Amino acid sequence: LDFFLPVSVQRMPGYVMVHQESTKALIKDKQTITMDTGEIVKDEGLVRQYTTFGSEKALISEEDIRMIKQKSNANAKTANLLLLGFKDQRYIPLHHALDKSYFAYPNDDMVEGSLAAFSALHSSMVRKKVIGLGELLTRKTGTSRLVGIIPQEEVRERYSIEADNSVTRTEQVVPPGFLVIPLPFEDDIRKPPEVHDLCNASDDIVEAMKSIIRKLQIEEFELRYNSYENPALAKFWNYIESIALNTSYREAEDTLKMNVKEMEDLVGADIKILLDLLPQDEVEAPKSNKRKASQITAIDDSGIDWKALFDGGVIHECTVQQLKTYLRSVGEKISGKKAELVERVEEQISKLITIKKEQTKKEEAIL
Repeated sequence: LDFFLPVSVQRMPGYVMVHQESTKALIKDKQTITMDTGEIVKDEGLVRQYTTFGSEKALISEEDIRMIKQKSNANAKTANLLLLGFKDQRYIPLHHALDKSYFAYPNDDMVEGSLAAFSALHSSMVRKKVIGLGELLTRKTGTSRLVGIIPQEEVRERYSIEADNSVTRTEQVVPPGFLVIPLPFEDDIRKPPEVHDLCNASDDIVEAMKSIIRKLQIEEFELRYNSYENPALAKFWNYIESIALNTSYREAEDTLKMNVKEMEDLVGADIKILLDLLPQDEVEAPKSNKRKASQITAIDDSGIDWKALFDGGVIHECTVQQLKTYLRSVGEKISGKKAELVERVEEQISKLITIKKEQTKKEEAIL
């Protein structure tokens, strides 16, 4: 069997580190050092691995790990797909397909007769509406996984060659084969928490939600692998094109981006109706840990005319204790160096002067 990935994630190429002067690609060199002295370990044989077993640390080598993995596989000699049995089509729910799946197709050039065996098995599973359970080992040094083997039927579309539809042909849209889906472990599937005192939605809320869903339905739409362009890759290649051809950068259109404005124009009124119908949640006001200004302020008993010092620009001549006393009286922070305290005092006095000027203008305007 040949295995293919139905969906391949396309990523941007990774970066390459080059020498600053020669522009040649740098070669990475790995060295092992000791944690205590930082000395480079030249003999790699001195480095040993361990695994925690209970409360003890058991030494284990890479060869031991490789052997344990191989012994856990049913057939550890080579990569393979071992068929274990069959189940009804409804045995594997759709939400259990968590990991990436594979598409399997026979290779008659490597093993003669595999195409005939595949065809007989495929048609029989489709006819009986069953799926297979198997053990998949993608590489010899890996660990096998329990998989579901789902037969995929061929789908062909008919299209016309001549304008009068006198000559038609068919084109394969979906090839026949097997979808191999890794089955999840028990820890991967969590049961939803039990909810008590459920609040059933009223008929008005249900109808309002139905109205939104009906208006957002997309009719006669078929999604294919080439329906939309990857916006991240389009942006990357547009940038490469602008650099290579020395042209202006052309912004890539993201056709996958949700058109929020169009959706608001379409169902904005319905959403407002739904929000008005929903019951209001009782939200408790968060408890504030901040102390009130009245609790942290203190009386300024220094006897200093701070405005006169501010006008003369000599606030920096005050001691740290005097600065902190003033800051406490106005409810400001007293942490930091002396330069920070001076800046904080000057800023506070400047605010007070501005406030007094505004109050004076208002009183004069009233008179």
